[in-house]
Amino acid sequence: MFDLTSVPAGTPNEWAQAANIAMARLQARKVSQISYEVPTQLGFCCRWIAIYTQAHIRRGLSLLASGIDEIGRGRTLAAALCARALLEDAALLFTFNRDVLPLLDQRDVEGLDRLIIPRALATRNQREIERHGEEVRARNILTAIDKMAREHPNVRPVYDELSEVCHPNSLGVLWHFSEITGEGDVAFDDGQRMRDPALHHLIFCGLVFATEEVAIERIERLIETILGEEAAG
Repeated sequence: MFDLTSVPAGTPNEWAQAANIAMARLQARKVSQISYEVPTQLGFCCRWIAIYTQAHIRRGLSLLASGIDEIGRGRTLAAALCARALLEDAALLFTFNRDVLPLLDQRDVEGLDRLIIPRALATRNQREIERHGEEVRARNILTAIDKMAREHPNVRPVYDELSEVCHPNSLGVLWHFSEITGEGDVAFDDGQRMRDPALHHLIFCGLVFATEEVAIERIERLIETILGEEAAG
């Protein structure tokens, strides 16, 4: 959780507070086990949707906690890496949630079947692609980032700024770890002056990820309703 007393100047305190609340709700949504052995294809799809969501909830929470720890340890580059990965996960969930909700609403078994397994098994591992087919080849993350940016316009600029730091581009590396002084020198500080920007980005990315909690709640309620309908016959 973010310490509300150490939010950087220029970062709305409400961002950190909202992220904390939503992340606590996501933490409470974690379950320890999900069985996908169910008698119907619709039920099977529902369970795999829940499996997919649970995995990404854990990844997001882990990245956020790790980023906060790295800020506290003075490792701002590691915090930036966590923020960037968190934004990528937010983009994946954003796309997935908006694709799956109308299919659940309509009880569209064929549509859900086409969607969930390729998403759940998405990979860049060539052996797995050869085993399961091209449908499981993971898409370029920028596709999801740009889709989310239509609703959240600040997402792409933040992602690009974090990428400049996280990639080993020389300008981004120099900018993160050093400063050109007025005396014509380059002063290195191991990225300590980047604490506030790193924390700002982590809060922003955590908030964007946490906003998907609303859609996840809707998905879980729909799944509960559908499985209840099936159990009732």
